[in-house]
Parts: sequence; structure tokens; C-alpha cells
Amino acid sequence: MSKKIVLFSRTSTTEQDVEQQTRVLIDEAKRLGYPVNRQIVIEYQESATKLDSMTRQGIQKLKETILSDNDVDCMLCWELTRLARRGDVIYDIRNFLMEHRIRLIILKPSFMELIDREGKVTPTMSLMLGIFTSFAESEVMIRKERFQRAKEQMTKEGKKSAGAVIFGYMKDRDKRCVPHPVHSRMIIDLFNYYINTKDASVYETFKYACMKYPDKFQMMNYHRAHRRMMHIFETEVYGRGNWCYPALIDEAMYDRIREKMSKAKCQPRMESRCQILGRGKVYCRYCGHMLTAVGGTVKAYNCNEKDEHHNVTINTQIVDDVIWDETRVIANINASVNNTTRISELQHEIEDKRTLIKSYRLQMDEINKKEEKLLDLYLASRIKRELYDARSSEVTRERLDIENNIISLENQVTSLEVILEQSQKDIVHQRTLNFDEIKSFEQRQELVRRYIDKVYVSKIEPRVYQLEFTYNSGIFIIQRGIYKYVGKNQCKKVYRINQDETEDRII
Repeated sequence: MSKKIVLFSRTSTTEQDVEQQTRVLIDEAKRLGYPVNRQIVIEYQESATKLDSMTRQGIQKLKETILSDNDVDCMLCWELTRLARRGDVIYDIRNFLMEHRIRLIILKPSFMELIDREGKVTPTMSLMLGIFTSFAESEVMIRKERFQRAKEQMTKEGKKSAGAVIFGYMKDRDKRCVPHPVHSRMIIDLFNYYINTKDASVYETFKYACMKYPDKFQMMNYHRAHRRMMHIFETEVYGRGNWCYPALIDEAMYDRIREKMSKAKCQPRMESRCQILGRGKVYCRYCGHMLTAVGGTVKAYNCNEKDEHHNVTINTQIVDDVIWDETRVIANINASVNNTTRISELQHEIEDKRTLIKSYRLQMDEINKKEEKLLDLYLASRIKRELYDARSSEVTRERLDIENNIISLENQVTSLEVILEQSQKDIVHQRTLNFDEIKSFEQRQELVRRYIDKVYVSKIEPRVYQLEFTYNSGIFIIQRGIYKYVGKNQCKKVYRINQDETEDRII
């Protein structure tokens, strides 16, 4: 049986034609005496500079093919840079092919047999391999330097090289960021409304924006738009500008806005007449929505997403009693736990989250490199403006996702550090709470919020519900917070479900 040949084709971008490489390799393999049915084609689109031989899928596929097929005796490639642009990867492939006695032929710039039929490299071919490897690496270095020079020049000229433009601005033909004719006026109007309208809060400004600019702010998506409004007020570029963006409002006005935001306190828009201990803590297990407390003859927590599958309505007083009982248990557990162990656990959790933050920052570096490469391709006229803008938007979305993850983790680390600091103080000033003396509703609610995260309610059967507790981070738990409520025959009973599934009646 005749021997086989591997045809290796690789491109870095979708604009490059990998099929053209393969067609030339197929014709050359026929000339060398390998029919089409004895040719193994490996085609991949991947970077030849950022990835090493272990992370290059094409290289791994090549090695797997050679290891699994003893009939392969030759490898054909368009040019050396199609294998790799890094010296360590090229020499790793060379050593692998020599070890398995695979002949290596490079077509361009001229037909070269870098490894002969015996799996050896002659001194001349070794010299040629070194020269072309140096050329491949120097080409990458020259491209990076050219890109860096172009980026520095654009920065000096006040031009934005890549990435999305901040809302309120647009790029002109010279790639300078200038105020958007419509959106910039919108930003200025929102700042003026917030600072000049008496008692205007961020929420009131948001409602004003929804009414005046419904195409950009919509009431149906309150949380996202409200966060966006906060982000607009916290963006310093609007008030101070930078090398790329001109300021839209006066800096003194921006300082007044920041001062007003810092003094603003989050107050409820409506004052509740009912003292409900579990307000904002009770959720429906079936649909995940928060249960709302309704009044009337019998006050109850009610799920507004009723359908034929679930209909959750549970007595408010019973649930609040269970929540307070569970809070007492968890508070006593945490008051008696060894603070040294608690501090150690908190330190490990903080360290894990910081490690994850470092991982996200490394991903951010990769995105920056991707952004630089994209701009390099655009400056070299290898991709069109439409494709550049589309891919730049994708990279920007990836960046925003990672930035949000980093912000979330940093907030968690800050919260854990506060708990850690309090735990360290408790070692010196440890005291036990006397729950019988706590009569104030505000003090009880503060304790509930300190320990209890959520209470999930699920309907087991008519008038029989299960309550399952989750707890805030940093809280030590040695028992399951699961209860069963039975409200049949005018008799209300509550049972705690133990680890062994036995039940203890508490109400």
C-alpha cells in the first residue's frame, strides 16, 4: 500500500483563502506521487503568534494524525509561516517530525525539503530553517512596532484608534471623537434637569428621560435603564473630558452633580403601613418571582404569576414567625462559632475571588491584543470598514461583560472584607444577643437582613407549603433551613425538617 501525505493549511483571518492554499498543495502532492485518496488535509483558522503548540488545534490535529496512522511519511505546507510565526513552535514541530521520520516540504518561497526521507536535517537545511524562522519572528515584531507607532500617533492627534464610542459622541472622518448632534444634547438636557429641578433624584430623571426620549429609555426595562442613567452621571468624560473626548458640560456643574449624588439617600417612594419582617426576602420557588405582601382580612405573601401550575398564597404572620425563629437559630450559631476558623474561611474566599479577578484581567489583556490586531488589519487595508466596525462592536461587548464581572467580584470582595474586619473585632468584643429583649421591629428586621438572603416558598399540595432558606455570604450554617407549613382545617402547623428527614413541630 502506498504511503500517505499530510497537507497543512492555516489562515489567521476569514478574509484569507485557505482553500486556495489547499488546492495548490493537492496539485503538488499529486506531482510527488500521492493520489488524492492518500492525501490527508488539515485546515485551520487560528493565530500563529499568540498560541503555543499545545493550544494550537491545527498542530494537535497534525500530531494526532501522525501518531494514529503509520502510513504517513510526508508533510507538505505552503510556507513556513503557515506552520507558525514563533520559533519555539516551529522547532517543536521539527523535532516531532524528525522523531517520527516524517519528511517536511515547504513550497514557498522555493521548493525546500527541510527534513529528508530519513527524518534528518542537513546542515544547509538547518541553516535555512533558522533563517526563515528569524524572518517569521521579525515580521511579527515589525508589525507590532508599526501598529504601536500608528496608535501613538493617533493618540497624539486626539484620535480614537479602536473600540466603541461613549454615548453622546461620534467619530468624524478623521477618527476624532466629536459631540453627537442629537445624543450630546440629550446628555446635556439630563444633567441640567437633575441639577436644576428641585428634589429631582436619579429615578425622577430616569422617568423624565423615558417620557422625553422613549427611543433610548424605556419604562418596561427599568433596572437596565436606571443603571444606565447612573452610569451617565458617573462618567467623568462628560464633565472633564480627556485626550480623546471633549467635555459636554461645565466642570463646576459636573462637580455639583457628583456632590448631589453623594448626598442622596435611597428612600422608599411609598411608606408602608404594615410591619412585614420578610419584605423583599420571600420568593416563589416555581417561577423565581418575589412574593408581594397583600393586606385585607388575612394578610398573606402572594405570587403574582399565578397559573394552573402554581398558586402560592401563604399567611404573612406565619412566614414572619418562621423567619424570626430561623434568624435566632442562625444568629446563635454564628455567635458561638470559632472566630479563628471563620476568619480563615473568609480569607480563603477573598483570595479565591481575587484570583478570579486576576483571571478576568488576563482575559482583558487578550481582548486588548485582539483589538490591536483588528486595528492592525484595518490599517493595513486587509479588512473593510464594515467588517472592522462589526468586529470592534463584538470586542467591545466582550470587554463590557468582563468589566461587569470584575466590578461584581470587587464588590463581593469589599463586602467580605467588611465581614472579615467585623469578625476580627468580635474576637476581642464577642457578646451574645438576648433575643427576648429585642422588641423593636427595626432591630429585628436588621438582624433578618444581616443573616437571611432569601426564603423560597413552594407549594407541595393544597394548603401545604415548604419554606427553604438561603443565607448571606460569610454566614456559618450547620443545619438545613427547611420548614413545612400546614394550614388545613383552621389549624396552622409548622415543622422543621431535620437532616434525617424527621420533623419537629415549632408552631
